[in-house]
Amino acid sequence: NLDRSMDYAEYDQMLRNKFTAMHENEQRWENFMTEDAELILVAYGISSRVCKSAVRRAREQGMKLGLIRPISVWPYPEKAFESLPDGLKGLVTVEMSISAQMGQDVRLATKYSVPLYGYLTSKYVPTTQGIVDYCKSILEGNEKELEVY
Repeated sequence: NLDRSMDYAEYDQMLRNKFTAMHENEQRWENFMTEDAELILVAYGISSRVCKSAVRRAREQGMKLGLIRPISVWPYPEKAFESLPDGLKGLVTVEMSISAQMGQDVRLATKYSVPLYGYLTSKYVPTTQGIVDYCKSILEGNEKELEVY
C-alpha cells in the first residue's frame, strides 16, 4: 500500500528497508547430514527428495555426502553456505535442467570459494545411483567443475 503522505524518497527507503529485512530474516533451507560431508548436494523439489536417498546410500558405502535443500529460492538461502564443514571438497547442484540454473546462486552464495559441480538431468528425474556414481567420480578426480553461463 502506498501511503499517499509519503514522498518518493521515503517510499523508496521503505522498500529498501523491507527488502533488506526480508533478505536477512526470510531465508529458508534444510541441512541434511552436512556436518562432516566431503561433498554437499544442493537441490530443491523432486531432485532434493532423490538426493536424500543418495546421501543415505552413499553414507552406507562410506562416502560422506550431505544435502542443502533450499526451501525458498528468494531470498536465496546464502546463510546455508556460511558454515560449510572443514574438508569439504565441493558442492554439487542436482538439477533437472541443462544450464545449471542454480549454479550462479551457489557461486554467489559461496563467493566462488568452493569447487562447484553439476549433475544436470535435463527433463529427467535424477536417480539415486546416478547421483552416487557421479559423486564417486568427482572424488576420484574424474569430473570437471561446472561452467556457469
